[in-house]
Amino acid sequence: MVNCEHKSLRNYVKDFAENQKLDTPIYYDWDITALGRQGTINTPYLMSINRKGELAKYYSGALNLEAIQKTIDLALE
Repeated sequence: MVNCEHKSLRNYVKDFAENQKLDTPIYYDWDITALGRQGTINTPYLMSINRKGELAKYYSGALNLEAIQKTIDLALE
């Protein structure tokens, strides 16, 4: 997971991931470099890259736990 929130929200993001039992690594992109390389600057934006390096699924806009979990599951296939 790549988080692009402001640095001040880092603990909130970590707490959310722990509370939801998300064990996916979280990377931080505070200067929006990663999003820019993917051709988007809209947030929230969630994409799933599978083990082959292919885009499996993406969401743009408001996210809920179901969308996050489905995206993680697709990445793990």
